[in-house]
Amino acid sequence: MLLDETVTDTVLGRGGPAFGKLVADRTLVSMGSTAPEYARGLAADVQAAGGRFVEAPVSGSRRPAEAGELVAMLGGDPDTVAEVRPLLAPMCRETVHCGPAGSGVLMKLAVNLYQDTTIAALAESVHFAQRQGLDLDTFRAVVDSGQLGSGVTRVKIPMLAAHDFTVQAATADAYANTRLIADAARAAGIATPLLDLSSDLYGESVRLGNGRLDMSSVLTAIESRTDTAPDPS
Repeated sequence: MLLDETVTDTVLGRGGPAFGKLVADRTLVSMGSTAPEYARGLAADVQAAGGRFVEAPVSGSRRPAEAGELVAMLGGDPDTVAEVRPLLAPMCRETVHCGPAGSGVLMKLAVNLYQDTTIAALAESVHFAQRQGLDLDTFRAVVDSGQLGSGVTRVKIPMLAAHDFTVQAATADAYANTRLIADAARAAGIATPLLDLSSDLYGESVRLGNGRLDMSSVLTAIESRTDTAPDPS
């Protein structure tokens, strides 16, 4: 589960003589978040060198990882995927085969689109409640008692209320993911208006120095916009 495409290529020695020796007769499981076309290209190179390839990006941040409750989205040959699944069981509550190579990371991007926009919307909602003078414990109770209550709200609302940005999933990573999603969307001619707005906010939070803090630090970008807005009076 490496940081990005450059790191993955470096570790594998891709493009050099070491690559073939490393992957021949082996199964490579790539768990990083990459562009779909990169995953397809890597799969082709591995197979050409006599190896097998499965992509297995995951949904979930630090707490699900520590609890072994990640969800892996697998892409690759069905037989190879079946062999890899037991190896992922200690860290993944679910392993879902999404299709051939490229499908797993595309599914991850679709899930992350929902996650990234949801966290930004939740931060904005907490900001609105706080600036309106509402009690945030009561706000949390109302949200968690209704249809919108979830593991995300139960973890993130207390963090947002306390400005506790202890990293679960880093802001810089969330921002990078929004750019991956946007690139894949543009390549397919797909509009992503909510994603684009959220990406701007994550980018602002990174520029505020929050890159290695939790992605809920997107709240500070929203607060900054409020604090620099013209006085309505």
